[in-house]
Amino acid sequence: MNITKAAATKAARATLTTLAVASICMLGSVAQASDSGDSFAQNTVSYGDLNLTDMRGVQVLYSRLSSAAKTVCDMPDSRELERTVVAKRCVEHAMVQAITTVNNPLLTSLYLAKTGTTERRFATVARIG
Repeated sequence: MNITKAAATKAARATLTTLAVASICMLGSVAQASDSGDSFAQNTVSYGDLNLTDMRGVQVLYSRLSSAAKTVCDMPDSRELERTVVAKRCVEHAMVQAITTVNNPLLTSLYLAKTGTTERRFATVARIG
């Protein structure tokens, strides 16, 4: 099978990011898992089918990442305040790390706009991971 270098690079990058996102999400749930005794969860997010130069593709990826982060971080019933705070931190950390890994300015801008996060806060969370 003859694959062009650009296609092979795109496929490798998508696979690498998928693995990185799963690992980041898994690490993001450490605090919660240690409290609950659960094993680490992970979720694979693929985006090789998306055009990340187009805002529609970026929005789809954002939605996939957000959904995966919320699933992995196990958002509890909102009445459980302590667990909710931990889960929200987990989601923030997982999202920032995944977005940093993807390294797409449109995706970063979308995250900042949707969450109201400052660039400084984003950089701080990214360095922690």
